[in-house]
Amino acid sequence: MIPAMSIRFRQRFLLAASVLLLQTQLAAGCQRGPRPSSTAAKPESALVVRLSYGSEKKAFLTDAIEAFHRSGAKAPDGRPIRIDAVAEGSAESMEEILAGRSTAAVWSPASSLLVDVLNDRWMEAHGGLGTARPIVGEATPLVLSPVVIAIWEPMARALGWPDRAIGWADIAQFAASGDDWARRRHPEWGAFKFGHTHPRYSNSGAIALVAATYAGSGKTRDMDAADVARALPFVKRVQANVVHYGRSTGFFAEKMFTRGPAYLSAAVLYENLVVESALNPAYKDRAFPVVAIYPKEGTFWADHPYAILDLPSVTPEVRRAAEAFRSFLLAPDRQRGALQRFGFRPADAQIALGAPLDVAHGVDPSQPKNVLPNPKVSLTRQILDGFETVKRPVSITFVIDTSGSMKGEALSQAKAGARVFLEGLPDGDAVRVLLFSGAPHWLSERPEPVGTSRKTLAAGIDATFADGGTALYDAIREACRAVPGEPRGAARAVIVLTDGEDTDSKTKLAELLGELTNAESSVVRPRVFTIAYGAKTDVSVLQRIAEAGGGAFFSGTPKDIRAVYAELATFF
Repeated sequence: MIPAMSIRFRQRFLLAASVLLLQTQLAAGCQRGPRPSSTAAKPESALVVRLSYGSEKKAFLTDAIEAFHRSGAKAPDGRPIRIDAVAEGSAESMEEILAGRSTAAVWSPASSLLVDVLNDRWMEAHGGLGTARPIVGEATPLVLSPVVIAIWEPMARALGWPDRAIGWADIAQFAASGDDWARRRHPEWGAFKFGHTHPRYSNSGAIALVAATYAGSGKTRDMDAADVARALPFVKRVQANVVHYGRSTGFFAEKMFTRGPAYLSAAVLYENLVVESALNPAYKDRAFPVVAIYPKEGTFWADHPYAILDLPSVTPEVRRAAEAFRSFLLAPDRQRGALQRFGFRPADAQIALGAPLDVAHGVDPSQPKNVLPNPKVSLTRQILDGFETVKRPVSITFVIDTSGSMKGEALSQAKAGARVFLEGLPDGDAVRVLLFSGAPHWLSERPEPVGTSRKTLAAGIDATFADGGTALYDAIREACRAVPGEPRGAARAVIVLTDGEDTDSKTKLAELLGELTNAESSVVRPRVFTIAYGAKTDVSVLQRIAEAGGGAFFSGTPKDIRAVYAELATFF
């Protein structure tokens, strides 16, 4: 376990970050921020039910909400009922509810695992356990989908699938051994690249952490605190090949399916997203089919509970309207649609499973064989609070544009955003800073542990000023160069912020892209994340650099750059 003070600091940062994220509509690159499920205009007299839900069921709920509105559903007093829904990370939306910032009347995370945590923390904050009422009473499952390891079919076969059962232990062994795909007679695949979302933001990341803890403890039931402690080395091995984390399960699915095996070999997703990879025309050009591995040690159901919150703002009228929408979602035709169109398993056990829940779409309806129970909520909290002791360390290089065009408010806010990011990184991660104008120059070339260098680096960034041209390509090339001093086993990342086009580099764009794309598998290759800062940047170039570097692209302005950095923090 990490010290309580460190946990509280991290939680404060994550809460502050989530506020910034919700205040800003960030552009491009990856899924982010709550988005309406329906844009239909609401009559002024409508009774509005606000719904916060996990983004992995966005297509299902968007379709259902539109059908519900078309049905003309009305409250007892004759007012039309309208569902105002936003897609949010399950863990992130829980923090919003606990902080009193959410306006939701209904919360539908991906799993009841987090409902247990919400109730526990709510009662703890409102008078202590045993003296306060839970915020969620009944939480009815809407649809079901097991958590799986999604992997490209040829890679699954190279690991022995489907004849050999595969699990968390195999992932840990592959990571710990340092093997790459060459040992499996496929050197062209390079290193094994694994991903899951950040457990403090997303349900699938939280479940991956809890499931790996079960596996590391050697138990499938009755896990206790000593088991959790004993499992820590195993969980750390599972994390060893995580390329980066992230805020959205949908992000991993979308990036994996569109950018292919070079981006991710495997990721912790939901079964319905594997089905979607076969059904969605957007993924028709994927490199190979994707299949679901159901970890042999056990996994969890994502049961998508529909939780009507016990809050003063949830009036009896709103509650009845929310119950009406719940009944609509659980109707047989809706449940069959969830199966046939969106790849979910119906919550209604009377509805028989069938296509597309079949081998042709990469899944096995007879799985999972071993469903793990939610541990005691105190253990779930212990596991989540201990994440920073098992997460893969990261070595980050900040690349900050200090050219003349950055003068004034632009550079001032960029510095503030960098400070926010530094404050949120765990002490064990390493950071260095490269500044560039007409040429790159190091503020600190050797990676230094954040715990001992945070104040010094922040002071150095604060002391920068804007002047000169823009040697963007030279700076990125220099930042990608490996140097001694990085934490053992660390994931390397380069974060580039620029407000202009390259004017002074000796390196050509094609040369840079080639180096990023064709790095030898033996080289610890950094993931490159780019931020287009303002309206004058060449967005297409920065998008191409991020794609070649296996990272993500962001767009920011002086007004929202702190929120962009907060979004980036979820990757690490």
